[in-house]
Amino acid sequence: MSKVTGFFMRNKLLNGVNMKIAAATSVVIFTLLVSFIGVYSWFETVRNNESLNEDINVFQYGKFSKLSFHQLKSRVPTQGDNPTSYSFDIDETGSLTYDWDDETITPSGNTNIILNQYDPMHRHQPCLALIELNGNYNNNKTETKITISTDTIGFLGALENKKNKYSLGNDSELLIKQVGNVDYYPLSSVASFSYRAFSESEYNTWINGKSTYDISLSTLTNVDGFVTVDNAHQTSSFANETTIYSSGTGNNTDVKYIAFVIDYYFDAIESIYTTFLGDSVLESNTYNYVLHFICDWEWNIL
Repeated sequence: MSKVTGFFMRNKLLNGVNMKIAAATSVVIFTLLVSFIGVYSWFETVRNNESLNEDINVFQYGKFSKLSFHQLKSRVPTQGDNPTSYSFDIDETGSLTYDWDDETITPSGNTNIILNQYDPMHRHQPCLALIELNGNYNNNKTETKITISTDTIGFLGALENKKNKYSLGNDSELLIKQVGNVDYYPLSSVASFSYRAFSESEYNTWINGKSTYDISLSTLTNVDGFVTVDNAHQTSSFANETTIYSSGTGNNTDVKYIAFVIDYYFDAIESIYTTFLGDSVLESNTYNYVLHFICDWEWNIL
């Protein structure tokens, strides 16, 4: 089935048919500023929020009901680089809601998400993507699976024969798009993922009387993103598709909500820094030591 932009396919569904929300160059946008001070790496996000107001692309449907985005409000402890918990605003910045009667999806608010400023002393600057399913699914009866996939061919910091596998600039194989004089590279190269799943009753208890979604890091399950990096051995691997949630079967629990915490993957950022240290394009007047990343993946909800 071909991709549809700006409107949504109307189709009667069978059980097991999946829904894909394509974020590629549209729904989620991040910008990462890379600065160099001497031989030390210093990374921080661009201070001015940027967004590209483009249509949202959707493929098929499945268990999907709603996807909402929530910004970080605070963390514990507030200082240092070892947080134990996050609090996200319970009020969404934007969302996508699917109406199963009308077979239409409605965007609301700003569905462009920007991570807070990156600081090497505060490397964790997550945002929350909350997926609501259209029912309370019991694992004994139904497996719920969420994957993310991209057409991107590799990791920006990859090496080949101890040299840069991919270049920067107009001829780069990993250049996603250009807006004005700004080049955007795949966010899949620098993103990490973790999640926590809730039944309907667990979710209601979680938010009862609160103005924030409070998540302890000890309750999160970390999952592989697109990239695995081993900086000690200067190696990396890249997968075009990865499962970021699977309920499994045989476990007599229910799930209706999955809260995804999206954050920076520091090892990948460090690898990119090392790879392009001294690169003529990065040091040019056009880039001025700045790299921009844009979301290149789609969510597949089955």
